[in-house]
Amino acid sequence: MKNHGITENRVRSVAEVRGYNIWRPIMLIAVALLTRQLVTSICLMFGMSQESAGSVAMLGMIVAALIMYNRMMKGRRRR
Repeated sequence: MKNHGITENRVRSVAEVRGYNIWRPIMLIAVALLTRQLVTSICLMFGMSQESAGSVAMLGMIVAALIMYNRMMKGRRRR
């Protein structure tokens, strides 16, 4: 009796999922949002307008996310 490769495909997909780390994207999002909040608060404390502080915070959030992503991928490339 043939199983038409159903179990083989299922085993392969489970193995692919097993290598995925759920904490990496969660940490990336958390760091980006916390950075945005921190930069907004600091900018407002120094007297910037709400719109300007939001713009600077968005840039800070993008930079923090890129730095963290590069650091996470550097460890994966070495394996």
